[in-house]
Order: sequence, then structure tokens, then C-alpha cells
Amino acid sequence: MIAVQPGAAARAMALMGKTGANDTRRGRAVEEPDAGEEPTGRVAFSCVEAVAPLGVLARVPCTATLEPISMGAQSDRGDAGATSDGGDAGDEEKGRTEVDAADGKVAIDAPPGKYRVTASSEPDYVGAHFDVEVAEGATAWGPREGAVVLTRIVDTHGYLAADATPRAFGEADVRVKAARWLADEAARGGDALDVWSTDDATVREHALSAFLARLAAKAPVTPVASGNARTYVRMDDAGQVAPWDAKRELDLARGVRERRDVVLSNGPFLRVTANLAPIGGVARAAGRTHDVEVVVHVECAPGVSVERLALRRALDAAVEVRPITLHATATARVADATFHLRAPRDDVFVVTAESPTPAYAMTGPLWIDADGDGESLGRKVDDIAPAVRDKKKTP
Repeated sequence: MIAVQPGAAARAMALMGKTGANDTRRGRAVEEPDAGEEPTGRVAFSCVEAVAPLGVLARVPCTATLEPISMGAQSDRGDAGATSDGGDAGDEEKGRTEVDAADGKVAIDAPPGKYRVTASSEPDYVGAHFDVEVAEGATAWGPREGAVVLTRIVDTHGYLAADATPRAFGEADVRVKAARWLADEAARGGDALDVWSTDDATVREHALSAFLARLAAKAPVTPVASGNARTYVRMDDAGQVAPWDAKRELDLARGVRERRDVVLSNGPFLRVTANLAPIGGVARAAGRTHDVEVVVHVECAPGVSVERLALRRALDAAVEVRPITLHATATARVADATFHLRAPRDDVFVVTAESPTPAYAMTGPLWIDADGDGESLGRKVDDIAPAVRDKKKTP
């Protein structure tokens, strides 16, 4: 995360991690080409998102494409060079250049001319487009002095998404490193259990039943996914660009082994509280009725459909279902629902988001302390790592 206030003159240099005597507000001088080489300039920027309410910018991995929009941009060779920290240049077609930047920092060398630039980070963010003119021997920064802001489609702040399969950013992506750690943890048979190795609904339902049976047997365990889904883990440092190091791995380990605040999803995202306790927490049943209010917020990208939410208890075979209707926001589709549970005895449950389509999501467990002794089925309040406050208000 980079503490750069909007409008600061040094934003581009700070985001790109480059400073020097030749740096100017317009850009940094490009090395002069050798005799006989075609003159070039450079387009440079960082893909970022604004993290409210701190007013800071956080780099996000992105894919950038550069396409000529004037004859002046076309060269006899019809190509352009591309560089990025942690990224690779894609195939060039009629002067089009594509770069994958795992760290969000992009620099593309190109002949002088006018270009259309597209920055995207699917499926998490809405892409950005802008036009730029490249001059010989100079760097043309993107808009906002080089900070190209991508808008997050679905709000997953506070969670790190682990991809079981490398996507656009390949082995350098911290999401892939996290997924491999989760797979190793599940293979050891300790604190993590793989409940989503396939999209087959019947197989997944059997895995969920086995998971709930382990919880009922007082074996606290965290669900993870190895199939075509992401495992979102609540972490102190949920930025996707930070390096994968011992500190980051320890943070992930605490998220799985202590907080157990996870969401498994191939599209929908869930935020759930039970009497204000978060996923992985212990909810105190209230009053003589032992009431537990479960508040669920579901959020999806446009095109993803969810028709119902289901709440499954470990000690009760009944499944409570709430039909929902998604409503469009500026970037996503959302819905809210509330369950009221009566809990005369300690219990534990999960919430799922379901639809006839492959769209599916599942939370980690939430425990219910019915007798007020601070413990439920082997899960104690003292076992839980300190909660991480959301940067944004959650339902």
C-alpha cells in the first residue's frame, strides 16, 4: 500500500518506484536510441485502487494493452517494446502490445505517435481506458500523474484471494503462492480441509457434510478450495501485490489456523455476522429464546446470478433457505438477508450462496455459544486472533 495523496506531484514516480535527476512532471527521459535504431518513447503508469477512507492508493496486478490510433504511431516494423516488473510482453499484432504486470507497474516502449491504452484486472476490477501521445526520448505518464485507478467490482477488502490455478499473472502472483500454501496445509490433514475439489454439486455436497461432521465432533477446521474456485482468507495484509515472504505466510497461517475467517467462491462473495461475531467467531446466543441474528450480505459481479442463501447447522439436519433478489449498484449486484436462529444448545453453521448455474459460495464456520460459557464445540473465544477491522463499513 502506498500513502500517496491524490493530486501529489510525485505520485507517478512514487508508484513506479523510480526517481532521478531527469524526472520531471511530464515524465522521465528515455535513453537515446543507438544509430540506426528507430526512435522510441515510453508509456508508464501504475494500476491502483483507492482504498477508502484512508485516501491511499494500493497497486493491483493488471494487464495493459497499447494500440496505435494514428498513422504516426505505425512503424515500418509494426512493433513496440514492452517492459514491466514481474510481467511479460504479449504477442504483437498491427502495432498492438500487451503486458502482464504482476506488481501493477507498467512501462511500454513505443515509437512516437498516439495510442489507446487499456488497463484491466479481470475479474476483480472494472478496466480503464485512456489516450496518450508518445514523444521521442520521453516518458508519457498515464492520467492522474501515472496512477490509473481501477474500480473494484466486488468489495472483498480485508481478504486475500488465493487462486488454485495460475491465471493472468502466473507464478509471480501472490494469490498462486497462497493457494499452494493452502493446498499443503490441507494435504497435512490439520487445520484445513479441502471441500471444493470439483464443481460437481453432488461431490461438493458430500464434502460439505463431511466438513460439518468434523465440526460437530469438536474438531475446529477451516474449509479451503482446490478446484475452480478462490479461497478468500481474512488477513492483516490483504494487498495482492506485496511480496510473498515469511511475514506474509505467517499472516495467512493465522488466518487459517486461528481466525478461520474464509469465503470459498467461484463468483459470489459473502459477508456474514452472527450477533455481530464474524466468520470464524463465536456468537453468544441472546435472551431466554437463545436468539442468534445472522446477517448476510452477498455481492456479485454483473452476469453472476445467485437465487438463494442457505444456512446449514452441524448438529441439525435442517437447512434454512432464503430466496434473494440481486439489485444492481454502480459496479456489482448485491442482496441482503437475515436469519433468526434459536439455539438451545451449542452449535456451528456455515452459509452458502446458491443458484442453478455454477455460481456458488460458502463461508467458513460460525460457532454459537448457547450457554454463555465462552466455548462452543471445541472453539473458544480466546482461540480467535484479534479481529481485523474493515477499511470500509460492512453490513
